[in-house]
Amino acid sequence: MSFIPDDRLYTANHFWIARSRTENATEITLGLTQRGADDLGELNFAELPPVGQLVKAGAGFGVIESVKSVQELASPVAGTISAVNPKIAENPEVVNDSPFDDGWLVKIEVEQSADFSHLLSAADYERLFKVR
Repeated sequence: MSFIPDDRLYTANHFWIARSRTENATEITLGLTQRGADDLGELNFAELPPVGQLVKAGAGFGVIESVKSVQELASPVAGTISAVNPKIAENPEVVNDSPFDDGWLVKIEVEQSADFSHLLSAADYERLFKVR
């Protein structure tokens, strides 16, 4: 059984998004859900973008690898990479150990008007994947 935090939004491909607003923009934190991490297995490599890189909604911007597979990272929204989790490069398994906390992947600064309506609530994600 996985715990799904209610304070985030989710994608159907097992990513979570936490939003925080600043004066002029919104910054999101993007990570892999517990189910996504479990499905991949133990992560052994991550290629994350540099700070300042522009990302497009739905477009790939990095890769995570496990002993089972390779998964392209796709941003759910357009914006600019504002931070990359330094723990991931040194120890990608942190995503498996703490996907909703220490295992976040990147932060992306998006426009205040960014559309999040295509993302799932925690309840919708749970219903879709019956994770609780």
